[in-house]
Amino acid sequence: MGRIKFPLKGQNVDGLEKTNWTKENWNMLRTKIYDIDTTEFKIDFKRTKTSFFEKCIIKESGFSSEFGFKLMGKKWYLVYALDKNL
Repeated sequence: MGRIKFPLKGQNVDGLEKTNWTKENWNMLRTKIYDIDTTEFKIDFKRTKTSFFEKCIIKESGFSSEFGFKLMGKKWYLVYALDKNL
């Protein structure tokens, strides 16, 4: 939690309900991007020296997630999260 920059940009979208992220409603994700089963999920990511952006979707399901990380000083921080379940 110490590496998440609140207020976190992005939202949790569940159907028609949209919720902004807070410390209280954030659920920690523990799966590493490189460990995701790509036969079910389509994963795209872009990395620069100071940023990392990943997008994960299940094709034709209405589910997707996006995460943006930024290098600040010598530490990586989560600065953006969009979780969609339509």
